[in-house]
Amino acid sequence: MKPEGYFRRFQAPIHTILDCLHQRVSSGRWNPELPKSRQRHWLAALKRKALAYFGIGINWLDAFSRLVNMGRIPVSRAI
Repeated sequence: MKPEGYFRRFQAPIHTILDCLHQRVSSGRWNPELPKSRQRHWLAALKRKALAYFGIGINWLDAFSRLVNMGRIPVSRAI
């Protein structure tokens, strides 16, 4: 069992994932404290899922929040 604030099957807390994505979108840089490959995975999965659910033109961070509100994991590869 995971504590509250984690997505199922994810080792990083939701707020950490969101902070890393926000940093990448706003500054163009990855968070140096976490592996870049993990952060790239999160962003690629978010983009793919946002396009599938909302189409072109949605802000990635808005899509993150909307997907969470829908009960979806925005950074998982499964659609």
